[in-house]
This record gives sequence, C-alpha cells and structure tokens, in this order.
Amino acid sequence: MQRYSLFSTAALISTLSLAGAAHADDVDLGLVTDINANGLAFGNTDAFGGGNFAFDDTAIDGLNDIIVYSGVGANNFDGAGYSIPISNGENGDGLPTNFEPVDTVFDRIGNTSDRLENGNVIRFSAWMRQDPALPWTGTEPQIEPVLKLEFWNIALSGNADFANAPNPAFGDRIFDTDQNGGIGTWVDINNDGDTTDGQPVSATLTPDAWTLVEHTYTVDDTNWQILDQGSFTAADVEEIRPVMFFGDFSGAADFAESGAIWVDNTLVEVFANAGAVTPNANPNPDGATGGIEGDYDDGGQVEQTDLDFVLSNWGDTDISDVTNWINFPGGGAFDGLVDQNELDGVLLNWGSTAAPSFAGSAVPEPASLGLLAAAGLVGLRRRR
Repeated sequence: MQRYSLFSTAALISTLSLAGAAHADDVDLGLVTDINANGLAFGNTDAFGGGNFAFDDTAIDGLNDIIVYSGVGANNFDGAGYSIPISNGENGDGLPTNFEPVDTVFDRIGNTSDRLENGNVIRFSAWMRQDPALPWTGTEPQIEPVLKLEFWNIALSGNADFANAPNPAFGDRIFDTDQNGGIGTWVDINNDGDTTDGQPVSATLTPDAWTLVEHTYTVDDTNWQILDQGSFTAADVEEIRPVMFFGDFSGAADFAESGAIWVDNTLVEVFANAGAVTPNANPNPDGATGGIEGDYDDGGQVEQTDLDFVLSNWGDTDISDVTNWINFPGGGAFDGLVDQNELDGVLLNWGSTAAPSFAGSAVPEPASLGLLAAAGLVGLRRRR
C-alpha cells in the first residue's frame, strides 16, 4: 500500500512498501509498491523463492504490506530474495538489444552522459526482522541474507558466473559488489553473532524490532573485468540490479522448521557523487516504534483519514472491526475508548510527517485548531 511520498532532486528514490499496487520509477517521486513473482523485468520488483525457501508477497503487518520469507524444505539447491532492475539503456555492443530507455535518474542527478558514470553512489536499503510469531531459530542457510548490487552487460540476462572470485570468469554480469567486490552487506539472520560462511556481519535480525539494512557502493569500473572478454566500463552497463538474496547449495540441510523473516520498505537511491549523499530517508515500517502519534492508519502523515477514524468511532470501546489501527497517544496502544484523547492525538500532530513526542508536540495555530474542532463537531452530528 502506498504510505508516504518521498521527493529528491539529487537521487532516484524507489520505495517499496512490499506487496502492493502499481509502479512508477520514471519520475522524481519514485514510489514503487509492486512486489511480485512475475519474472525479471524493468517495471517489476521480482520476488522469488523455491524448494527450501518460500515467500508470501501478500502478507500484511497491521496496515502495512510486507513480504515474508520462510524456511520450508530440505535437500535442495536454491535460494530466495528479490531484485529491482534499473535500466541504463543500450550499450551498442551489437548483442541482444535492450530497447528500454535509460532511467531518467541519471539525467536528474546531472550526469553529462545521462547514463551511469564513475563516481555515482548507489544506496540500496531495506528494513528486515525475524517473524515475531516464527523467529528464525532453526538451521541457518549456507548463504545468509545479503544486500548487493549487480552490473550487467546484457540487460535482464541470467547468464552469469556465480563463483566467489575477484573477477567474473564468464557471462553477462560484469560486476557483483558481493561476489566480485567482497563488499556485500551481510545479515545475521538469527542473531547468533555471525554468518554461516564467515562473512562480516553488517546487521542482525531479531523478532523484537525492524532493522535497517543498507548497502552503498561508489561506481568504479577500474576493477570490472570478465576474464575471457576483457575489461568493461560504466558505459557498457545495460542494467543495474539491486538484489537481496539468501540460500543454500549444500544439498544436505533441512529448513522445514527454521523460521521466517520479514522485509519491508526497500529504497534504491542514486547520487551524483559522495558529496551529494543525504541521510537515509527510508522510514521505519513499525508504527509502534517509528510512527506518528495520531496517525492511526499508519499512512505516514496525520491527516483527514485519521480524523475521520476518530469521528466515525467516537465513544466506541471495540475497534476490532478495523484492522490494527495503531499510533495511539501514550505509547501506540488503544486505551479502550475512542474519545478526546484520540482526538487530541490528531489535533496536536495534524500534518506531521515526522515522529514527534506526543507530550511535546506543537499545537496547531488557534485558527486551524478551531477549524478542526468545528469539523469534528459537524462530523459527530452527521454520524449520530
């Protein structure tokens, strides 16, 4: 579901509140709310899984769409995750042609070529956690979750050298920040202090809270080489592919009762250079810890829908017919009666898109407060 609007003049921002509606990454407001299993393609966020690992792209946490990855099988060689293809246009090499136009982000950040250039910074981030009801306490996958970036000479290809080596040996994938660069962002899936194959831990998942996982890479093509094809430059890239992946290729592990992890709010940003990088604006999806008091539908802003909730449920002690309204005054939990307390939560934080302390929130100007109160009275009369 679309929950917030993020604008940037410095970077492409593609935000996924996972499992949702349509997708638009060709405008400055790069909201993406499409998570699917429709295959690798521009315009898709391609979720995948199989064998040992399943995924649910229709899962919901409160009012927020998420994706759930679960351990479900044994003795297979496979993995799960998702990817987000970004077009860098046709490279003119005469091989299968990429007719997709270059993503406009490269023009928007001021690249003179209007395409990917050395020095550009790409940041790929997501919020992750162990499933609170089914934490990952069983067998760890051979490859614990990793966030990385892949650069492809042939767009949307699957032909690649997947060995861990300084340079790819063959295929259409020029460079993988994890497998070739050794700088993937690795996630400790079960909070045991390490990753299965000894990769450095960048983030640790727990069932208690969402964790922001972030992977940042400065484009440098001096080390991009496919051994039997020579060196490549940024101009040879047809596709940039941010990827979250985990899996097991040992063929001997059983993940049937290992547990599950959640993923939400994936953000892909492209900056002109290191000096243009801004603080990560990827919002915490947990309304109880990162939401705005008064934002009862967890929509990212205290607005008319939240006021309507108070007015239509005034005096109610049971709001179970509404799915998981959150961000109530005094800690985020419903106090058992929709009354002035809930109305104050809206009035004190009206228009807020940050997360102020309820006790210290600024009160709207008297004129605005009067209009809101009048609207509330009119709403109550109409509903009685």
